[in-house]
Amino acid sequence: MTKKKKHTSDIEKVSEEFTLVQEEINKDLLNENNKQKEKNKTYVLFVSLFRNLRENKLYFLSFVITVFSIFLFSIIKVQEAEGIYNKNNLEVDKSNVPVSKEENNTNVVVDEIDVSDYIGIYSKEFVLTTPITVSETCKVDSYKLVYQVKKDKTITKYLYNSCIGTIQIWSDKVGYISSGGARYISANKVNYLFSPTSMKEVDGETYSTDNTISSLKNNKKVKNVDFYFYGDNIVIRTDTNLLHLKGSNINYNLQDKFTNNGGNLKKTVYKAGASNQFNFIIFSNGDDNTCYSNYDASTEDSLVYKIYSIKYDSENNSFNTEKELVTRYKSDKCENYETDLKILDE
Repeated sequence: MTKKKKHTSDIEKVSEEFTLVQEEINKDLLNENNKQKEKNKTYVLFVSLFRNLRENKLYFLSFVITVFSIFLFSIIKVQEAEGIYNKNNLEVDKSNVPVSKEENNTNVVVDEIDVSDYIGIYSKEFVLTTPITVSETCKVDSYKLVYQVKKDKTITKYLYNSCIGTIQIWSDKVGYISSGGARYISANKVNYLFSPTSMKEVDGETYSTDNTISSLKNNKKVKNVDFYFYGDNIVIRTDTNLLHLKGSNINYNLQDKFTNNGGNLKKTVYKAGASNQFNFIIFSNGDDNTCYSNYDASTEDSLVYKIYSIKYDSENNSFNTEKELVTRYKSDKCENYETDLKILDE
């Protein structure tokens, strides 16, 4: 009797285990069926979408607009996130920068800066492509741009030449500024990098220590010559010429374009009252007369002089095309001559 009960119990266990296995199999089959159904639904949806895009132009246009809108929205969100990030970084940088010469940072605090290691004179020489005449006694074939760093925490920039003399371009207090994750010494909106033997303008020229210049003082030696500075661009007005220098290049030479042949004026080029404008007179009569009060109408008429204006474009650092203001012939006599001279200096 006991053996029979035990045998029955074993059969029941086997039956239960078989039932559990069968249930697991059924579950797996059900999951596979569900997955297959999902795949079928996805396939049907994709086929339907493709068919509508191909056959329905309005549906296709709506689809394109939707995709473009989602793409544009994503870009805007990314830019906004980057803007917030950059703004936060900028605020952190500002809190750590005692000095900035940028437009949005005008508070000058120089107490924390230390320039003791950089005190000295630095220069770079530029040899001109052709010599220029600045005055009767001054012919220039090269010049130096010179920086002086002083212990009073100032940087001063000069134009230096033996016959021109020393001309101060600008002077400014130095300070720190952060740009592009780096910290620079800055003055007059120019950032600098220093080494034991040089001073480099960031994105500009490199100036080497100069032991040949012992001191620098504003001392222009040439008379009746004006110098105008636009960064490293130099405009020189003499009594008879107008020049534009940039480094070693002569970008404009008035005498190369216009030959003055006649008249008796010692000064033919003027700085006009208008910003960055110059006026000049060019004679073409071939003699010392500036006008002809006794002009004989029976004789051949001819050109005496023209007056021009020219403006320096400080944004593009170049001279614009000359504009003709006045043209006078011998037949005009001298009735307008004095008035014309006033135009030169207007």
